[in-house]
This record gives sequence, C-alpha cells and structure tokens, in this order.
Amino acid sequence: MKRIITLLLAAVLALGLTGCGLPWQQKKEEQQPTEQGSIKVINLIRNVEPINFPVDEEFADRRITRFQLSQALQAAAKNVRTVADGEAANLGEGKNGYWSRTYHMENAAGDDSDLWLELTCGLTENLVRITAYKGGEYGRVFVEGEELYTLLRHYRDEEKVISEQAMERYSEVLGAAIEEIYQDEVGNGQPYTGWEITRLEYLHSYTDETDDSTINIYAVEYVMLTDMPDKVYWRDGMTLDSQGRVENVGTIGRLATRWWWWGEKWETAVLGKNPAPDELKEAREALNANNPRS
Repeated sequence: MKRIITLLLAAVLALGLTGCGLPWQQKKEEQQPTEQGSIKVINLIRNVEPINFPVDEEFADRRITRFQLSQALQAAAKNVRTVADGEAANLGEGKNGYWSRTYHMENAAGDDSDLWLELTCGLTENLVRITAYKGGEYGRVFVEGEELYTLLRHYRDEEKVISEQAMERYSEVLGAAIEEIYQDEVGNGQPYTGWEITRLEYLHSYTDETDDSTINIYAVEYVMLTDMPDKVYWRDGMTLDSQGRVENVGTIGRLATRWWWWGEKWETAVLGKNPAPDELKEAREALNANNPRS
C-alpha cells in the first residue's frame, strides 16, 4: 500500500512539473480582441436610450425610429464578436452598395455634441460593424444582432407602384432599353443574370400646344439581378437593395408617352432620371426624335 501511495504522489508531481493535466496549471488561451480604438463602443450602446439620439432629421423618414434603434443596439451589445471575425466578414468594404447609417449621439447631459455612430452591415447575416467617432478619436466593435441587422438592411425598402396598364402598353419598348443597358454591363464584366422593372408609375401630364397633344410622364425604376453581389464593380450611385439586387444602374428614370391619333398608336421615348428645366420640351424633342413621322 505504501508503495502504491508513493507511485501516485510521484505521478502527480510529474504532471505538475510538465504543466499538463491539472486545470489550474494549464496555460490559458490568448483572448482575441473584441474592440479597436480608444472609444469604448460597447459602453456607449449597452444602456443607450432614445433620448441619446437628438437629431430629428436623422429619423424624419420614420423607417427606423429612436426606440427601435436603441433597443436593437442594447440587444446587439450582448453579442460581441472578435475583431478577426468581423474583418473576415463580407460587409462591402470599400463599396457603396451595402447598408450603412450614421447617427449623431449624445448622452443625457448633452455634452457629446461631436459623437457619431456609424452602423454598417453586409452579406454576412446579423453581423454589424459599429464605429464611433469623436474629434480625432474612434472606436470600433463587431456585434451580432438580428434586430439591428434587419433594421439596417431594410431601411431603404419602400412600396413601389407598377401600373398594369402602362406595363401592357410600354413594356416592350422599355424592356428593350433596359436590355441594352444590361447587355452592355455584362459585356463589361458585371456578374448580372437578368433585370427586373420595379416601378412604372404615372407622374403627370402636359398639354403640348404645338400640336395640342397630351404628353404623359411615368417614373421608371429597375434592378439588375445577380448571384454574386460581392463581385459587382460599384460605381457612384449604385446600391444594393435588401433582396440583393443592384439598383441605380444606367441613366433611365422616366418614360414619356403620347397618343398619335393619325397613326392610332402610342409613341414613346425613354428619358433620364433628372428632368430638364423644361420637361415638356425635353419630352417633346425625345418623342419626335424617337418616332419620326412620314
């Protein structure tokens, strides 16, 4: 028995000397950093309240309210990810096509007048990068929050009108114009797989006194479809909608139409996004150029 006890003590001593087998002697794994910069972002958002967002204009569209934002930030603060995880995620770094919002923030005493929060998310679901700026300082943290991610990804969503009658009349000519843009984009290497009209809505009409005709103006919006938004080459103005479709490709933004009673047909002309100072003249000239009469 004495020999057995002696052997057990020797084994324990050997384990202690090698640093193996005993929990209090095992080396702790190195902790991965979760925050960057001098501003502690988690401390800012952990107990944030609606009153901490004072600028009314930032909430004027009511797509995200102060209450929704503060609640989502509080929830996300409980799920901090490492910097390495965040930097490996697809947030659309260097592109303007993913989802980002910036808010002015101050504490209840109102003494943080130059503090800003920038919230950014991308194709990695529920992962959000939060960056705080104040003067020359900054802080950054990556959090996982479904509510915050959903608010950011969908904040540009809106109901869009498609006139069935207008689609029936003008889809062929409008589709040909969009198809030309699509083919040109694909030819230049963009990973698009198709396109879709998302808005065709009547705006207003003009009476053209030169021939007593009526010219109708429609708003036009469309998207490019892609399975690889992370491979898209982003140009100024292009954005990604919440369904992963590319918006603001090309210059088409309006459609002008006019009934030619003699030919008994609708004449059409595709116009740019921004109306000329004299929109009637712009539409008339485009219609005349696009629909020569013998």
